[in-house]
Order: sequence, then structure tokens, then C-alpha cells
Amino acid sequence: MSGLEDKRSLPWIYFFRQLFICSGIWSCLFFLGLCVGSPTIIIPQLRREANSTDAVSKEMASWLSSAFSYSGIPWSIIIPILIAAVGRRITQTIVCVCSLIGFIILYTSSSVYLILISEIFQGALFASFLTISVIVITEYTSSQYRGIFLTLKSATFFWGVLISNTIGTFFHWRNIAVLGIICSSYSLLTILLWPESPLWLAKKRRFDECSKAHRWLKGFDIDAERELDKIIANNQKIYKKTSIRTDVLESIKSMHEPASNRNYWRTGAIDSTPQFMAILSSGETGSCSDTGNGMGNVRKWATIFAHQAGCFAPHDQNAEVARGK
Repeated sequence: MSGLEDKRSLPWIYFFRQLFICSGIWSCLFFLGLCVGSPTIIIPQLRREANSTDAVSKEMASWLSSAFSYSGIPWSIIIPILIAAVGRRITQTIVCVCSLIGFIILYTSSSVYLILISEIFQGALFASFLTISVIVITEYTSSQYRGIFLTLKSATFFWGVLISNTIGTFFHWRNIAVLGIICSSYSLLTILLWPESPLWLAKKRRFDECSKAHRWLKGFDIDAERELDKIIANNQKIYKKTSIRTDVLESIKSMHEPASNRNYWRTGAIDSTPQFMAILSSGETGSCSDTGNGMGNVRKWATIFAHQAGCFAPHDQNAEVARGK
């Protein structure tokens, strides 16, 4: 009993464990900001080095500014399926590996086409902003810390944009890739020390692992134990042994539920109307990165699509328990 009392007397350790996990997610959002800010730095530097605007055409400038968000469209559908089928850790690992490969290609690139390929690899990272990153912070943190952790998640994205432009102002653009490699490596290292999400483990009826993971994250206090009991109880009501293939099919089916709900489309229309109006009013005006074949508009459409598709993430009753409902 003394061991349990010792664990209860150190509540701060659970806060730092949750902080450590969230730092890996914040790091992902930080180098997403690096990706968003890098085209405005890379394009002018390439033209200045070649002493010619033909080094990066207007069409290629548009592609470099929009490729990562455009390639994020399929990932905004793939990631929610992976979250339900293989868990949070593996999904986040895939996102970080894709991003690390993208930054390595960016650093070693010798042509604008390789830079474009590096941006395409960041599509998974772009889609993770509205999917896996939110789920991890929600499921791995206690309710009293969740608000500040989610706020920092959004803030780190803009810090990444700021740092990207600062680096480009005073240093060579390849330093952005170096910082991205460091941040990607850090995120991968943090994932190695994560437990799997207790909610996902409970859904798979791995209740012993669920209890260990939940107590490692949130401790042994009354509120944490009550939350754990609810999670286990919800998954003990109905037992259905499934395979990964079945999980994928059920995830796709559950993604259809919000799409068939009128309230979803009504809310989505209200939320997206200002963005639609901005696209319609933008025409072909704007910076060099938004001209050419109108890929600046494609980037905006891709952002709206990813935002809506991220809401198709499979509904999980356990998530309501984690949010304190």
C-alpha cells in the first residue's frame, strides 16, 4: 500500500510525462510551420543565386507553395483509418518518417524538382494537423492540462513559420532543412517512449495494457481511476473480435456517419464560407507563389478539404470519456 501512496504523492511526474508526449506533437507542428514558411524563402534565394527569375518559373513557384497541402488530401483520409486500425503510435511514426524523408530530400536537393518532391512527402504532416495530433493530445492528457496543451499545439505552428522566415532572412535556406531533420528525429525518439493510447487498447480488449498505460500517463487518483473504469466498462459491454481488415472497413463506414448528418454539412458550410469567398475574390492577384496556374487557389481548396475530411475521423465513444463527457 505504501508503494501506491508514494505514486499518489508525486502527481507532477504524470504532468511531465504528458508534457513529454505533447512535446513530440508540438515538434511536428513546429516543422509543419517550417514547411509552410520555407517556399517564401527558398524561391527568392534560388532566383538570386541564379541571377535570373527563370531559375524558378511562376508555375513552379505555385507548385512549391502548394504541393504539401495538395498531397495532404489523400492523407487526410488515410490517417483516420490508420488511427483506428493500427493505433496512435504507428500512425504518428509514419507521419514523422515521411516528414524526415522530406527534409532529407530538401537538404540534399540539387534542383527545384527535388524540392517539389520533398514538399510532397510533407503531405502526411499537413494532414496530421487536424487528425492524429488532436487525438493524441486529447487521449494522452488529463482534462486540467488539455486546454493549454492544445493551445500550444496551434502556437508552435506559427512559431515554425516565424523561425523559417527568420532563418531565410539571415542564413541559407538549407538550414531550414537541418532544423527540420533535428525536430523530426526528436519526434521519432519521443514516440519510442510512448505507451499506446489506453482508449485504443481498451477497444482491442487489451485491458491489462490499457490499465498500465492509463496509470502511467494519469496516475492513480480518484478521477483518473474513474475515467479508467468508464473506458473499460464501455468496451466490456460488447465483445467483437476483429482483424485489421475488419477495422479498416469499420473505420470507413464510421467516416460516413458525419457525412450523412445534416448538421455536419450545415456547420461545415458556415465554417468554410469565408474561405470560399476569399478564394473567389482572390482571382489571379497575389504574390509570385500564388500566380501561374492558380495553384495558390488549389492550396486554399486543399486546406478546406483537409479540414472537412479530418472531421470524418472514426467516431469513438471512448473519446467522449477522455474529453470528460
